[in-house]
Amino acid sequence: MIIMVSPFIILGGTGDGSVVSITKILDNGPDTMRFNIIIMGDGYQSGEMSTFITKAQDFVNAFTSEPIFGPCGDAVNIYRVNISSTDSGVDKPTACYGDAAVYRNTYLDTYYCASGTQRCIWSSNTLLVQSTAASATPNWNFIVVLVNDTEYGGCAGSGMTFNSTGTNFERIVMHELGHAIGGLADEYEEFSNTYSGVEPSQANITQETNRAAVKWYDLILSTTPIPTWQKSDCTSFSSPAATWNNIVGTYEGGDRSYTCGIYRPTPNCKMRNLSYNFCAVCARRMQKVLMVNYGGSNLSITPWGYFLNPPSAPYWQTPDIWCDNNSNNVQEADEPSIGKADNHLFARITNTGSAPSDPFQVRFSYVPFTGVIDLANEQLIGVVNRPALTDGAIDTVEIIWDLTSVPPEFSGIDHFCVIVEIISSECVTYDNRAQNNFNNIPTVSPAPARVSFFIKNILDVDALGAIIITPKSTLWEFTSNVQDITKIPLKPKEEKLITIECKYLGKCRETTKETVKIAGTKDRVGICAKGKFDFSFQLNNQILGGVSSEILVSPKVKKEKFWHLSFHLGKTFPTGRLGILYNSGFMIGADLGYRIMPRLFLVGLIDYNGFVKGSPIMEDTYWWNLSVNLKYEFSSTRLRPYINGGAGMYFPKTGDIKPGINGGLGFDYSINGNWVLELGSDYHLVFTGGNGSGFITCHGGLIFGF
Repeated sequence: MIIMVSPFIILGGTGDGSVVSITKILDNGPDTMRFNIIIMGDGYQSGEMSTFITKAQDFVNAFTSEPIFGPCGDAVNIYRVNISSTDSGVDKPTACYGDAAVYRNTYLDTYYCASGTQRCIWSSNTLLVQSTAASATPNWNFIVVLVNDTEYGGCAGSGMTFNSTGTNFERIVMHELGHAIGGLADEYEEFSNTYSGVEPSQANITQETNRAAVKWYDLILSTTPIPTWQKSDCTSFSSPAATWNNIVGTYEGGDRSYTCGIYRPTPNCKMRNLSYNFCAVCARRMQKVLMVNYGGSNLSITPWGYFLNPPSAPYWQTPDIWCDNNSNNVQEADEPSIGKADNHLFARITNTGSAPSDPFQVRFSYVPFTGVIDLANEQLIGVVNRPALTDGAIDTVEIIWDLTSVPPEFSGIDHFCVIVEIISSECVTYDNRAQNNFNNIPTVSPAPARVSFFIKNILDVDALGAIIITPKSTLWEFTSNVQDITKIPLKPKEEKLITIECKYLGKCRETTKETVKIAGTKDRVGICAKGKFDFSFQLNNQILGGVSSEILVSPKVKKEKFWHLSFHLGKTFPTGRLGILYNSGFMIGADLGYRIMPRLFLVGLIDYNGFVKGSPIMEDTYWWNLSVNLKYEFSSTRLRPYINGGAGMYFPKTGDIKPGINGGLGFDYSINGNWVLELGSDYHLVFTGGNGSGFITCHGGLIFGF
């Protein structure tokens, strides 16, 4: 789009040139909903206009290829204002150039030597610069003035930057956009001062040396010490070794004026050195600003509670990552389970943007201990490819997590930190990563629950570690394998296994309707109380990480009984040939059983089954039976349905001993740890040689376990 503007409208009384045309060279939507950049030229005569147009396009190309700005391009509109000046070039005043000074008649009156600094380029008529930008769009956000001179130079302020067009001038403009879009501070030093003021407002510098108070705390690995690097000489402009490049931490020196007392996020960033990309901290800040003007997608995942603003419990878990192996939407005590090859791990991805996303990937990995998230021990779970996600939609991503090959050095640890990362080509990536700490849910019954994890001293000197348990509760008692969990001495780089036993001090007699699965079984038990605690690890008073654990308390369970003895009374109902001759009678019996599996019993029984004569010519009769049965209970709860069956010998009042079989069903109800009430019914088939006889018994009795 080209807009022709009469020079008489915007000249403002100057006679040093005119505005030739205004062109919207990058159009991503209405100016009121975008970040608008205005590119102007100064010191270009009408015959040099093609040179300016080429330089403006070089800027656009650099902008779209910049790793941070390219994906966010939909948030930006760019206008080019072609301006013809009377003279070619720019003023170079005597104050900086002496006898080599030159003066040019240019439309925007730009000059080197602003504020006495030779390389600083500015305009003596900034109101004209701003009104010219407003003629392109009244919604302008930033003005880029490219002057027709190749000597290195540039300055920025008040939403404007003035730059020469020498080699790599685009890098300078990108740096200035860091100021304009993100409000970022310079990270280089020009003067050897020590900062002693309040916390700076810019997003990329800090005076804080406490990890939890650093603005970019969530981007710092727990294995990175804070402060990360300090100067031994505050007159030096030195930097740390190149091995620290791209490692986010706190590095001393920055904000142009300070070699000490101010910290920057990385050793090098475009805000310090034009040869580098923007660091993660600067990129995130600009993404957040541009997101206001962005019309694209935003795939996101909720971080763990400590990184929310404000932090909220549970600190070391997120609702967007969970494990569910039995599809009941509840994470239970054995989810995830060490030694299990098919743990089902899930991540919830939400498109919070205003447009559909491109196809994306979700990367799953884990670190098998806590206290310190040491990526040197990271274990890849896998990468899942996902289709495009419409705006406002939620995608639940599932992956199978094989825990049969946990590294042997982590055997016995029940804690894992799972890391989920969204890999996409979108603008906003600062919310594309989350972590969730899994700790098997311990059930207190009868012994205290145990929470185990490693802590590590990441420093090269002796340090003091601490475990902080929140919230505090008078109903719980915590003991550990160390003398004092708030004062744990650690040698340089030392790792230490911490085991905390959590004992519930309240009375636990009544249970709620809620139940919990017993790890390693299909059984469930009722619970009477629960505690949710964050076990946070501090090193020298700086929080590095932790575990969120839910502890479920069930009533005290008596020791499992392997033998039982029971007595039964009931009624018998004859069937078949026996039913023709006799009426119902009564039964009495005794059983001796042995538990061979949690719900499977081997039972030996002896029963007396009496029958009443069916006519005056008959006499009452009876059958004794000795049988060996198997009995299976379908649950381990208080009410337990069962089936049983077996074979034995039947002894009649008169005649020969006969073989037979029996089978039945019923239910057991636990009265307490020793006594169980049983009600059941059985069918007995006696093999009498051609004319089968049988009977049904309905009985009740008491079982005593020992």
